[in-house]
Amino acid sequence: MIGKWVGSYEVKGLIGEGSSSIVYRAVQPSLGRPVAIKKLKLLQASDPSVRERFREEALAQSKLSHPHIVVLYDFVRQYDSYFIIMEMLKNWTLREVIAEGGRVASDKLIPMFCQVLDAIGVGHRLGVLHGDIRPANVFVCEDGSLKVADFGISRIIGVSALLSGSSVLGRVKYLSPEEIKRQAQDERSDIYSLGALLFEMATGRPPFSGTSAFEIMERHVKDAVPSPRSIVSQVPQVIEDAVLRALEKSPDKRFQTAKEFEAFITGDTRYMEITRLNKRAFGLYNQKQYRSAIAIWQEVLKLDPDNAKAKGGITRAHTHLGEPEGQGLFETALEAPRTKPSREGARPKASRMTGRKRTLRAAILVLARAIRSPRSLQREPLLMFLLLLMLGVVFLSGYLILSLSSTETAEGIRLAVSKQEELPRPRISVPSPGLEHRDVYSDRQALAQDLAAEGKALFDKGKWRRALVSFEKASKLAEGTIPGLAENYAACCIQLGKNRMREDPDTALEFFRKAIRINPNSFEGYLQAGRISSRKHEYQRAISDYKKALSINPDLPLAHFNLGHAYLSMKQYSKALPEFNAVISSGSSLVCDAYVNLGVTYYRMRRLKQALKVFSEGLRVCPKSKNLKRKRDMVLRRLRNVSRRRKR
Repeated sequence: MIGKWVGSYEVKGLIGEGSSSIVYRAVQPSLGRPVAIKKLKLLQASDPSVRERFREEALAQSKLSHPHIVVLYDFVRQYDSYFIIMEMLKNWTLREVIAEGGRVASDKLIPMFCQVLDAIGVGHRLGVLHGDIRPANVFVCEDGSLKVADFGISRIIGVSALLSGSSVLGRVKYLSPEEIKRQAQDERSDIYSLGALLFEMATGRPPFSGTSAFEIMERHVKDAVPSPRSIVSQVPQVIEDAVLRALEKSPDKRFQTAKEFEAFITGDTRYMEITRLNKRAFGLYNQKQYRSAIAIWQEVLKLDPDNAKAKGGITRAHTHLGEPEGQGLFETALEAPRTKPSREGARPKASRMTGRKRTLRAAILVLARAIRSPRSLQREPLLMFLLLLMLGVVFLSGYLILSLSSTETAEGIRLAVSKQEELPRPRISVPSPGLEHRDVYSDRQALAQDLAAEGKALFDKGKWRRALVSFEKASKLAEGTIPGLAENYAACCIQLGKNRMREDPDTALEFFRKAIRINPNSFEGYLQAGRISSRKHEYQRAISDYKKALSINPDLPLAHFNLGHAYLSMKQYSKALPEFNAVISSGSSLVCDAYVNLGVTYYRMRRLKQALKVFSEGLRVCPKSKNLKRKRDMVLRRLRNVSRRRKR
């Protein structure tokens, strides 16, 4: 690459090379400025799914502009590769700072870490997750300030690809439990990585370590976080409390935003109080205690008159109460008159109704006088006739009043319903981690974002059917790209398909195909669809699905295993061998089964000595495997029989 041109930039030399990228020193002659060019090694520009993902991430990152974020000048696709053009910085990162001094000094710890929090917070507010926060991605400038690099690289390349390189041990030390378990990620996944980074800055070592990547990932998911003060006693108590909260296994128990994280360690009591009040108000709002929520939001407005969450919450609460939008925005709810809300849209009664009531009342009075003096009826036949006529009018009027009242009531209800349908849809009162961070619906996109958040909350609770409905509505309403919607929607379809695999494989297959249509990068969808095709003995289709899953995620032992099994079922033994070998070399939990199938493949190829060697090697790795022992003994008997026949 040295001496070549990448776009309008001339490559001058090599800066360094990692498992996922190569960084070159270059210059832009038109402006005479030095730049750094990062080549992404694990991508192929010819892959349309990768190309689209790269384009989306490039557009998102182009919005990032902050003193503590590395400036990105350009994104280039050339030479069947992808290149990121960024500002030139000296190759000095937090990793070297920690290695040189053992740890960051206590007096510098909070100011330095707050610079990282500011940068990550800007990305989150613009919908860009970092996904690969670690000391090697935080550069130290000549003036001592910090700059965060590689925003969104994990999404472009993919977490699986990042973990397949030689630097896998350096990356898994900062992965959140939900990333390790391949669950949906959001801003709180970055908060976990920030907690791991702060732990290392304060103590000089990451929270979890081990001899293998699998061991470290398992500790992230299962083990309790050690106390930083038990490692370095000089660590401030507030840092320990912040680290332990950021490294909670459940995302709901962590800091919800980078700003909240920063306010905690800097002691910003005003922001913490506003956050606490907002959370309490939204909790009451979700319980439909709208007036109590309004009272708390007005306390928030006293602390921060421009707080968008409080203003939006008050407006939504008034909508639920049937009051005019914005009524009582700056008055306390406790002082407001508690009048019964009028049914909006109901038509007022006509004035002629009051006249009918007066006529009926007069008729009843005449009848009462007649009853009190019955002799008058005998003396005056005309009065008797008038009384009978009056009784007829009374009954007829009563009938008309009842019928008209019913008609007008029904008409009023119909109008009220039609009016209600014309109103903006109220906020969905489903508790979710991100509910309090939304403003009032201003357009279809905002509604889609709230529906997506509702679907995610329902998905996390295991209510997959309801989550699917929310995701479907959000995808129809979304005018632009909502980060994570396609992935969450596809994950919901996959989960529903898994639930139906045994009792109704055809319906399950439909769910998996739907997940693939929603998210073409869903390797899990291809993998599960291939499993059902294998069960139906449609091996050719299964092989196609497994290959697509591996093209998205090459480091997927289960896909290699299933692909090898499909080849074995079709008696394509030479193609099955490399797949089982790939599973064995991965060191996954399928190693024992891979040894069995590899040995069986050699046995069916009549390479008995090779099969015996594989079974024997498998028993050394899996000494408790009864299946491997039976297979080895079977091959030994077969070899003895062959030897006896030859002697005869």
